[in-house]
Amino acid sequence: MKYVIPVLFFALLGCNSVPPTHQQNVESAITKNALQLLEDKRFHSVSIAVLKDGKSTIKHFGELTIGKGNKPNDSTLYELASVTKTFTGYIAAKAVLDKKLNLEDDIRTYLNEPYPNLEFKGEPIKIKHLITHTSGFPNFPIKSENKKAFLKD
Repeated sequence: MKYVIPVLFFALLGCNSVPPTHQQNVESAITKNALQLLEDKRFHSVSIAVLKDGKSTIKHFGELTIGKGNKPNDSTLYELASVTKTFTGYIAAKAVLDKKLNLEDDIRTYLNEPYPNLEFKGEPIKIKHLITHTSGFPNFPIKSENKKAFLKD
């Protein structure tokens, strides 16, 4: 069975050593963690991104499909599953604290087109509903070709 492995994001706080360079420390830490993860046979590829002191470092390891030689790269898309909830929550919380987002806003405020059906039981769907998964959207995947039709119905 093929496994889809989510992109791992590490906040490496302990990379403040003097020589070797800062960049070499970050790359060394990424490599060490990636190789350790790949020792577990359930994982066969990993991409790690680190943002430290305003500088980003991205490295890719392994194969997307064992034996095919297809290495991950900057264009590789990973299924993140429930990890996206953590990222979304963090980004939304930061936007609220920065006064760029209000949890009580109707989501249509942020859309380029009017979607009059984005309501649940007559009440507008708000940012807080999306973040807490209480929007009333159906619990099934929507194929990309049907998304626009679904939202406009």
